[in-house]
Amino acid sequence: MKSGAKKIAAIYCRLSKEDVDKLDAGDESASISNQKLLLMEYACKNEFMIYKIYADDDYSGFSNRPSFKEMLKDAEDGMFNIVLCKHQSRFTRDMEIVEKYIHGYFIQWGIRFISITDNVDTAVRGGKKSRQINGLINEWYCEDLSENVKAVLNAKRQQGQYVGAFVCYGYLKDANDKHKLIIDEAAASVIKEIFSMYLDGKGASAIAQELTTRRVPTPSQHKLAQGQKFKNPNSKEFSVKHGAWSVNTVRTILRNETYIGNMVQGRDKSTSYKTKKLAPVSKDMWVISPNTHAPIIDKKDFDTVQRLIDRKRASHYETLKNKNASAALLAGKVICLDCGSALHRGGMSRDGSVRYLRCQLAKKTRNEKCTPHNVNEKMLERLVEDRVKELIQTTIDGAGGEIAENVFAKVDGAERLIEVKNRQLYDEEQEIKQLQKNILSAYTDKLNGIINQQDFLIFKLAFEDEKKSRESRVEQLKSEIADCETKLNATRDLNGLVEKYKCMEVLTPSVINDFIDNIQVGERRKDANEQEVIINWNF
Repeated sequence: MKSGAKKIAAIYCRLSKEDVDKLDAGDESASISNQKLLLMEYACKNEFMIYKIYADDDYSGFSNRPSFKEMLKDAEDGMFNIVLCKHQSRFTRDMEIVEKYIHGYFIQWGIRFISITDNVDTAVRGGKKSRQINGLINEWYCEDLSENVKAVLNAKRQQGQYVGAFVCYGYLKDANDKHKLIIDEAAASVIKEIFSMYLDGKGASAIAQELTTRRVPTPSQHKLAQGQKFKNPNSKEFSVKHGAWSVNTVRTILRNETYIGNMVQGRDKSTSYKTKKLAPVSKDMWVISPNTHAPIIDKKDFDTVQRLIDRKRASHYETLKNKNASAALLAGKVICLDCGSALHRGGMSRDGSVRYLRCQLAKKTRNEKCTPHNVNEKMLERLVEDRVKELIQTTIDGAGGEIAENVFAKVDGAERLIEVKNRQLYDEEQEIKQLQKNILSAYTDKLNGIINQQDFLIFKLAFEDEKKSRESRVEQLKSEIADCETKLNATRDLNGLVEKYKCMEVLTPSVINDFIDNIQVGERRKDANEQEVIINWNF
């Protein structure tokens, strides 16, 4: 139906979250019901027929509003010739929408726009500039509001408070404090299993496939089963409908340090206050607060997984060439003794019985920057297995042995080094305290007229430069002490590992990860037919 000479009005009402805050403060006039009452009274007073009342509750002036879209469609179809709002900001806070519809399509469609409380009426000549100014003011308001909200949320993140709508898989919001996380035991057991499988040598793809085959609920399914109104825009519903675990989900879990008790936030940011679209933020800009909640994964296991992910290199060429090729047992552990590059599978014997590992720098530079360092993969595995067994057996027998003696010698060395560095740390901290006293003393001398302003500034700058230098040294010493203590604790764990693997028969990924940091392989000496192999233990 096309509207004729009659005055037929569409009433539009909107209430957003910022308006709810105002209602809490006592401003009842913004409520949907009161907007309707006000607009209906105005329509009756001016003898407008009311075609329909459109209302969007809990929608911002920039969001994708369903009733607003319906009203625009009816407007284009000519169902009414007046749009009636309480205030122009109820229609929109977006200046682009003001220009597009109020000053654009509405004129083409023969629609008069009226907002009561700010005296906007497109039938009154000369009001366009005031409507544009109102539009700008409304948009500035939203921009300022957005920046204020961001500042508040960022401050909470810096304090280690959780501010997201949904917590990561494995945790729940504390019922007593929504800014704190507590462990979701059902999901946590799956998280632990994922890390365990990866440490046992399974890749992210194999883990995802196993979880899918066993019908373990995906993170999306788990959240929905808990009654959360959760939707993953990247799942394409495979996760929800078919319970398919994605490789990316497994990788994200393996990389997430939330599972060691650190609050990780600010990984995405809004591209504009006008949209809900998010863009990823570089890791150095993330807000990470340590030790804010109970961990699910032991930090030692987490760090081991990170090293494996960083160093592991799948032989893509080999996989394409031979689909039945097994994963390298020592993947991510073997490096060149001379250049430090990883050794990857680089070829095999003519009969296919022997695979060789080759320096990647040599391969990429055609032996210009380094030599191949070719090593028989199976022979290297047997060598490593023999060394691990030797370490386990000599530790059990208490017979010492070169490997065990070297390991336990490191305990004494590490303990002495920590003691020395702690003394150095104490001395540096005392010097910093003395420098602070010197600055205060110089300031007192200036106040008493003993030294002038120029001399005071010279002293102050000198003391502050020295203080900064010593503070930097303090941070360095703390880091070195932490590293030493980590290695010392790992060395002390040797007896526990020996007990765990005393019945070891064959080398496995978990054995390698627990015992070995990396394996350095030297170039083969043709004159002596020898090749140096150095195993760097985790101890």
